[in-house]
Amino acid sequence: MERLKELRKRLNKNQHQVADDLNLNFYTYQNYELDRRQPDIETLILLADYFNTTVDYIVGHTTNHFVDISTLSNSHIELLKKLENSTEHTCELMLSYLDGLKTKK
Repeated sequence: MERLKELRKRLNKNQHQVADDLNLNFYTYQNYELDRRQPDIETLILLADYFNTTVDYIVGHTTNHFVDISTLSNSHIELLKKLENSTEHTCELMLSYLDGLKTKK
């Protein structure tokens, strides 16, 4: 599953971090990336949600890795539009800000 490595690198995470985030054994996750082991459907869905993509993209059935936004609210879509042309640095700042808001609740 070569796409798992690509998706993980986009998040600037290592295999240990992804395995920990998903409550997976490190060696199990590593074997997914090395194509030595195939995840079950529940794990594929977990991975797709985590990487904000589709199961089809992970398993190579499509080259489109974006999630369908038709289920998002208008405010979520507006937020995404505003971030669309932002620099990586601006996006990282916004994520930090949003994480800070979550911890204040």
